[in-house]
Amino acid sequence: MDAMIKLITKGINNGNKNFNTIYTILVIKTTYVNLIIKFFCFWISII
Repeated sequence: MDAMIKLITKGINNGNKNFNTIYTILVIKTTYVNLIIKFFCFWISII
C-alpha cells in the first residue's frame, strides 16, 4: 500500500515537471511570436 502511494506521488510529480516544461515552452513561444508581430507592425509603419 505504502509503495503504491509513493509510486502515484512520483508519477504526479513527474507529470507536474513535464507540464511545467510544456507551459514554459508555450509561454516562451507566445512571447516570441508577439515580439515578431510587434516588430513586423513597426516595420510596416516605417514603410
